[in-house]
Amino acid sequence: MLGERDGYEIWYVPTYESMKILGRFYKGRSAKWCVASDDPDWWFDHHDEDEYVLLIREDPLGDEFDKIAIQMENRGRHFTEDNIIPWDLENNDWTFDRGVVEDAPELMQYAWELFRENGELREHYY
Repeated sequence: MLGERDGYEIWYVPTYESMKILGRFYKGRSAKWCVASDDPDWWFDHHDEDEYVLLIREDPLGDEFDKIAIQMENRGRHFTEDNIIPWDLENNDWTFDRGVVEDAPELMQYAWELFRENGELREHYY
């Protein structure tokens, strides 16, 4: 866990196993993300250049924003709309950032900054 903010825990997720546990089992809410499925090929073959940070509500409300996967393309080098994709619990992209959650863009930027400060990359875990 990298930190907390605005009622969310912020997790860096460097491995398939950690994505599956946090995405599907943690806090009793199961995400429909392909990278957290029983098929590890989505993690290893389709997203090998991506990094992930998860936003997980400290106290789940039972909606699609209890867990947000922030997909950071190009190893998370830059924070731009072209490189950062938020996925809600139902596997819909860009719903979190559309004014539904107050300060969502700032929270995603903060999570990215924590990731960058952490200095870890997926390749360090293999």
